Amino acid sequence: MKSTQVALGVVLAITCMIGRVSGQAGPPKFEELRTPTSPAFTILGITPAQVEHPGTPSAFAVSFLNGIGAPGDEGDNFALETAPFWWVRHPKLTFEAYQNRGLKSLYQDLTVSFAVTDSAPAGREAPDGFRRMGIGVRVPLLTGTQRAPACVDTLVTRLANVRRPATAKWVDLINQPENRSRISVDSTLLDQLYEEAVAEVLGPDSVLISDESVAQCAAELRVRQGFVLDLAAGTGLHFEGARAENADFGSFGIWATPAYLTRHGGLAGVLRAQWQDLDLEESTTTYDAGLRGIRAMERWIISGEAIVRRLNGGDTGSNLVRISGIFDLEVTPKTWLTVTVGRDFNADERQSLLALVNFQWNLGNTKPERPANLIRQ
Repeated sequence: MKSTQVALGVVLAITCMIGRVSGQAGPPKFEELRTPTSPAFTILGITPAQVEHPGTPSAFAVSFLNGIGAPGDEGDNFALETAPFWWVRHPKLTFEAYQNRGLKSLYQDLTVSFAVTDSAPAGREAPDGFRRMGIGVRVPLLTGTQRAPACVDTLVTRLANVRRPATAKWVDLINQPENRSRISVDSTLLDQLYEEAVAEVLGPDSVLISDESVAQCAAELRVRQGFVLDLAAGTGLHFEGARAENADFGSFGIWATPAYLTRHGGLAGVLRAQWQDLDLEESTTTYDAGLRGIRAMERWIISGEAIVRRLNGGDTGSNLVRISGIFDLEVTPKTWLTVTVGRDFNADERQSLLALVNFQWNLGNTKPERPANLIRQ
């Protein structure tokens, strides 16, 4: 125990010391360049407080028309995201068919995002009546494979084992003379009697299925393995005087995240191209390419990424590099140590490798999720 405490103290001391030497504000944000879930928001550079999710064609039409209506207060945002495939019901679509949909994901998982803002792009001042509109799409081209976790069979078996005897007791309760007369007056008594039958089968201080077991099984269902490819694109339109005839392309971006996923981690590529200020004489273009990896075990998690950026603006261009890494270690059953290291993009500084290293540490009582989704925001 003493040796563990000494080792921990040494790690913290070195971490603090190197962090002070570096002089940087902090390590770069991990996995910042993932394929955006809502490209329209990303291309406009906004984070809406509220997002509408219309579930029918009519609801989408109403939301869309309201969004492009009269301008609101300065800085006001409107955001919408929807999946057209789920605008109608699909009663014949089974769980197994959806989980193994293959190229059908091109339309089953297609999402459309839409946003309107009266705010100006970063570093610019907007004239009166200026508006921006973002339109984006995201689609998983490859979705990998998924094995049905054992927890599904466990939950189904649990339900079946309780349902059979509970149904028999329910029928007995219904056939009791005093209950028959009450059911004819109050039909909700049927549900009440079934709850009583289930409670009798389960016994005291017992639940049919706990919320924790459902959450754990849902997390296992989200685990996909094999080759995965997410694609996204978004464009931003600028409107002088908030009039359609004054529309001009202001920005455009495309994202691609190929990955190979395993149960305990994976390796993902990062590809992005973004064009900004297309409505000005001097626009800027950013190209990003790199790798991101993660390995997660029961008591430790290690993750990192390396990104190369090509930045073009006017007649000049520069190549930048970002390196980021995170290590999480379980110190005690309720305490996790998190150490981050890396350097961010910085076009103005040219420093030695030692000066570019930046450590930070943190202690927490919850197991980190690094990350819950390797390739999407």
